[in-house]
Amino acid sequence: MAPAAEEPTRAEVMAVAIARRLRDGETIAVGSVSPIPAGACLLAKRLHAPGARLILLGSRAHFPFNGGVQEFYNYAVRGRLESVGVAPGRIRVEGYADTVPLPESELEGLSPDQRLARHRRVIVRIY
Repeated sequence: MAPAAEEPTRAEVMAVAIARRLRDGETIAVGSVSPIPAGACLLAKRLHAPGARLILLGSRAHFPFNGGVQEFYNYAVRGRLESVGVAPGRIRVEGYADTVPLPESELEGLSPDQRLARHRRVIVRIY
């Protein structure tokens, strides 16, 4: 008699449920602290969505941006605007997190974490 199969964990059930919703040809992006959705993306690509484009923060194999996380955020913002009908040629996305510091007057009274968060900004201009 064959040994009884173990019940799947909650994480495994969630990963399979997410994977089933992903389609071939989609671009799918997942953050670095999201192991269940990341696993779901890899599962979908392997089983039924070989043409899916995966963007997994923290992965050398699935992070196509040379400009780091800021380039990823710019990409995400641009994609969202295009999905609501703004023509791509009218969108310009600029990230200034580490290149153009905010004036000290805008940072007074903030904790170090708040200052860092305030510096992380993306400016989107629609022409």
